[in-house]
Amino acid sequence: MLLSTVCNPMMTIVKETPEPKGVHDVHNRMCNRTYYEMYNLGSRDGCHENISKAVAPFGLLPEDIPDTMDLFMNYHHDCARGQWVIGEPVSKPGDYVEFRAEMDCIVGLSNCPNEACCGGRCTPVRVEVYAAGRAR
Repeated sequence: MLLSTVCNPMMTIVKETPEPKGVHDVHNRMCNRTYYEMYNLGSRDGCHENISKAVAPFGLLPEDIPDTMDLFMNYHHDCARGQWVIGEPVSKPGDYVEFRAEMDCIVGLSNCPNEACCGGRCTPVRVEVYAAGRAR
């Protein structure tokens, strides 16, 4: 279950196809222009800018955006090395996660532009939204 910052149930994961299940990052802030510039990765928009632009028409400001859930990002703590590690993705083409909304939600999506997070190459993502059993 995904909870709001005040612990209201927002979404439930109904199904996910990758093996192993549950490999999603919920530990870090999303990438952003400052991150890319600080690590000499060029000057480009990151997930924070992408999502900020997507939700701006709803009156949300960049500072209103909470931490993200990075689907399929294999980011885990390596206890032996004492550090967080970005591992190879466990998902493959066609894998998906299905959510059921438990309340009205505004969902912003960014297909992460940081190649280190997605096995060295970014690939397309497809999103389907269903209401009352129909895609729209």
